[in-house]
Amino acid sequence: MFGQTCSYIRENIWVGRQKALEITETARLCSAHLPVETASRNVGIKSYMFIQISLLLSLTDVLLHAFTALPLPFSGRDTSPVPIRTILCVGARGYVNVIAHHDLSCPDTQEPEITPMSHRPTYHVNPLTNGPWQRAATFAGLRGADGRLSPTIFAEMTALANKLGAINLGQGFPDEDGPQEVLEAAKAAIDRGVNQYSPGRGEPDLLRAISEHQQRFYNFAADPGSEIIVTAGATEAIAATILAFTQPGEEVITFEPFYDAYAAVIGLAGAEHVKVGLRPPTFQPDLTELERAFTDRTRIILVNNPNNPTGAVFARETLQRIVDLATRHNTLIVTDEVYEHLIFDGAQHTPIATLPGAKERTITISSAGKTFSTTGWKIGWAIAPPDLITAILTVKQYLTFVNGAPFQPAIATGLRLPDGFYRGISSTLQRKRDILIDGLTRAGLEVFTPGGTYFVLADTSPLGYEDATQLSRDLGEKVGVVGVPVTAFVSSEHVPDYRSLLRFAFCKRDDVLTEAASRLSRL
Repeated sequence: MFGQTCSYIRENIWVGRQKALEITETARLCSAHLPVETASRNVGIKSYMFIQISLLLSLTDVLLHAFTALPLPFSGRDTSPVPIRTILCVGARGYVNVIAHHDLSCPDTQEPEITPMSHRPTYHVNPLTNGPWQRAATFAGLRGADGRLSPTIFAEMTALANKLGAINLGQGFPDEDGPQEVLEAAKAAIDRGVNQYSPGRGEPDLLRAISEHQQRFYNFAADPGSEIIVTAGATEAIAATILAFTQPGEEVITFEPFYDAYAAVIGLAGAEHVKVGLRPPTFQPDLTELERAFTDRTRIILVNNPNNPTGAVFARETLQRIVDLATRHNTLIVTDEVYEHLIFDGAQHTPIATLPGAKERTITISSAGKTFSTTGWKIGWAIAPPDLITAILTVKQYLTFVNGAPFQPAIATGLRLPDGFYRGISSTLQRKRDILIDGLTRAGLEVFTPGGTYFVLADTSPLGYEDATQLSRDLGEKVGVVGVPVTAFVSSEHVPDYRSLLRFAFCKRDDVLTEAASRLSRL
């Protein structure tokens, strides 16, 4: 099998000295089926050989393109038979690890047929553009099998809404300003000259306000001097964390559907993206599937709770199981809690870091944008033990360095607003949610009531639409309302599981939502 593997690789890689040559062929080890397992389960596993191939840096993307057509890599996370496949782990200097089985036999199987290169369409990539960004684009679903980039569905739906004058419920940002006290504090900071670089960790008063917030709402102590940093929104905190702690070949678990930035950063880091499905009607993870997702290569589990786009709020039992599994596998827990105050029906948010055994391995990430309706300010933060924060800060300082100097004291003001403000934003959004749900229900859609965030999902199949993407386009034409298909938040292999689901945002003015509900009811 070693020789067979090398033969496949040689057949599919053409190396040029002066420029990168295209590789349009894919490699496959064997179509045989074998039981696989992780180190934590007592199932026999055969030895594996690692073939490290040093390539020109300019070939890195071309090689990845050649393997784009492959199904999911062999990952050792299921005890049922699965095909053995090639695993790629791409490093910053263009090294590629191909993991091949050393002692395989392929009884009663045939070698996979390979389409000759001359019969396959080619897409010529300018070698000057080759780089890790292409892996990020592929992971985020922006790059097709031929290497071409396509616009996001968000851009398409926004353009459609603008063209038709439709109500755009696809984009997840408020159309109303946040609390006046916060806005005035930003203006005052600008007027008093807070317009230059802020300290690398963040303005001391904001660090103190974040610490006070965690103590006040969750009885969680975080040292503002060593356990908190301010970031350019939660997205930068997530990016800096993944880049700081993952290496090529390691795995990052997320729930699926997922915020698209997760996949992009995982791809940029050269790590492997492992998904655990969230399925209707509750969108709660199956704990058995969750356990299978962990392997000895799992470096991070990234937990978005409350969850975008499903609106699910995970049960405490689920959160504790995550802690237990992460402890067993020595895995970091990274939490995206930007919707922490947007929870409905009397529920309370539980930060994972507050659970037994979690604090030492948990990086808590949140931001001000959703809570204070200031998404354009991009003020976020990360909370973790000092050694983890130091590692994240080391990366973060070379991304944005610092950001939002006059907005930081304004967010400190917001975090100290009275409890009535926080109760108010939750109850206001719950009312908005119910307005939109009413319209969607009257339109004949099956609606999944969210427990948090400002998104609601609806199943379009009762209207005869199995393809929500098509319906999202038709809605703009027929009734003047635009949503976003949930398939924009899933990997290509799982698109069929979510094809009929649409996401709508209800973080809009009451009159906009009332009009949207009225239009939808005419479907």
